[in-house]
Amino acid sequence: MSLTSLTRLLRWARHYKAVAAISAAGIVAFAFLAINVVADLREDVGVNRVVKESRSDGPVHPSIDVSPVGNTAADTNRTSRAAGKSVASSGSGKIDTSGPRPSADDPGYPGYVDAYIAAESNWRDVGFEPLRATGGERRDGNSMPHDDRDKESESAKESLVDDDRAEDEESYPRNEIIAGRVMSEAGMALVGVGVTATATHLFDVPPAVTVPPGDLQRYAVSDSAGQYRFEHLAAGEYRVNSVPTENYGMTQISVRSGVDVADIVVKTQRRLNVAGVVTDTNGQPLAGALVQPQALGQRGAYTDSAGHFELQLQIPEQATGLGIRTKLYGYRGNMTLLGANQVAAGASATIRIELEAMKKHTVVTGVLRSADDRAPIARKTVQLYSAELQRRYHATSNTDGRFTITAVEADAAYELLVAGGAGYATYMQPNVAVTENGLALDLFLEADENRELSGRMVNLNGTPIGNFSLIARAATPPYQAMRVTSDAAGHFVLRNPPQGPLVFESNSIPTLRISGVPVPATAGQTVDLTLDIGRDEIYGFVVDTNGEPVAVLNVVVSWRHSINGMTSSSTRRAAADSRGGFSIRELGPGVHTIIVNATGYKPARIDHDAAIEGYEFTVQLEADTAG
Repeated sequence: MSLTSLTRLLRWARHYKAVAAISAAGIVAFAFLAINVVADLREDVGVNRVVKESRSDGPVHPSIDVSPVGNTAADTNRTSRAAGKSVASSGSGKIDTSGPRPSADDPGYPGYVDAYIAAESNWRDVGFEPLRATGGERRDGNSMPHDDRDKESESAKESLVDDDRAEDEESYPRNEIIAGRVMSEAGMALVGVGVTATATHLFDVPPAVTVPPGDLQRYAVSDSAGQYRFEHLAAGEYRVNSVPTENYGMTQISVRSGVDVADIVVKTQRRLNVAGVVTDTNGQPLAGALVQPQALGQRGAYTDSAGHFELQLQIPEQATGLGIRTKLYGYRGNMTLLGANQVAAGASATIRIELEAMKKHTVVTGVLRSADDRAPIARKTVQLYSAELQRRYHATSNTDGRFTITAVEADAAYELLVAGGAGYATYMQPNVAVTENGLALDLFLEADENRELSGRMVNLNGTPIGNFSLIARAATPPYQAMRVTSDAAGHFVLRNPPQGPLVFESNSIPTLRISGVPVPATAGQTVDLTLDIGRDEIYGFVVDTNGEPVAVLNVVVSWRHSINGMTSSSTRRAAADSRGGFSIRELGPGVHTIIVNATGYKPARIDHDAAIEGYEFTVQLEADTAG
């Protein structure tokens, strides 16, 4: 038995407080027990099997869970207000109240799917972490429905699966979720589609903590209702994408943890072969050029010694064009656009790509230092830009402050820029001459003046938005950017912010933006950032004039508010499934605009205040007979 296995058994025993001390005979006994538990786990779960499936023997409502959030008096009032059902027609904005709200007791009401188990032998090889078998809790703390079968055994399985992360469990919290549905363009739930969630930025991880791979990337599989779910995530922003299949391509969205309606609409794909040759302007073949299709999830190819390449692609069924980017050291990049005839069904495109050699190219090196103490400055981006050549080059300084920019076209004038932030002012130098002999730079950055922007993140009712992270950037070039996070009470402090006015925005769903934020000229001034975040939610149904459901790929819910020269806005997107259902959660108070665009129907737009008019409504679309 390996030391790792022994350690896991000890932790398992400690988790259940089953033994106080383990003898040599006890170790053998626990080894036998662990083997049986793991065997049971594999037998119960199998490969890509759902532990608990959603019920789908009746009409599927759009929401995953419509139980009220919390048990406060305000929530009780909100539930009573939501007892009605609103109906809006295309372009009319009329609201009519009738009909019951869906209940968790309905036979068709979808329950939660507790776990998705990936085939470890297949997915661990490519870096995906299978999602563990476990129930969980929503971000608001309400318990999710959990399979009661053999809870003790289920807990033991979770302990074994999660044991690798036990050492760092107290380093940062992992109590967030991301969930949603995988659907076709027709709104049909897709079963067995792989979904990955890759962390792009984690909010609460201390700099000294090494994040284990299992917290950076997770893998799940859509269940019989098309639902997927990731649990026990560290708070942050994630890139969520579907794994391409033979019939469906990759769809990618950026999602903030805590969002449980992150729907993924995948598009049908077809094959396209693109072959050709890359030459210089004299017709000579170029070897080693990278030919990269500008399509998500598609691989490029390098040219061979004769300049030939071949791309075997999967493109959307309705694609009417495709971009091909080609790069080679010492040559200017090329973008070739394939037209509708070249990418039509059954077509195989053959193209010829010419690259223009740079007249001369060279290397620019340098060191970034502090003007105060000459200390090296790490992790700052140095940019060179030529308006004449329409070329931009950049590199990032290392721990010694050194940077190297390769393949810079020579005999041209560039603008040199080092964006400010992290205590340093912006450095800008025009007309930097780069010759074929290269250029070595010694740059000194001045300390930024001790400026500070503080305030609160709140919603329209003044409720604090705690532990929320936004990007603050300058509204004018060079568009310096910094991240700012509120504390539990919604307060934030941004030290040495970029020169104002500022724009605060999110990089993930939900899309939030506050523009026109001034940087106070004197200390002590504060500013409130109003965000569209709250406890409201909407459950919509899209039907035609006959009451038949309509699947819609693009439902947009937006909000806007202006005060003291600042404008706050939000945009959320959803998709209505084949039963016409969609849902949006964590809306702030106030009026939201819902826009529904469906092929063959007139656009519908309504203004809706969920707190006043109820959380459920129906959008009725009128057929577009103009075409």
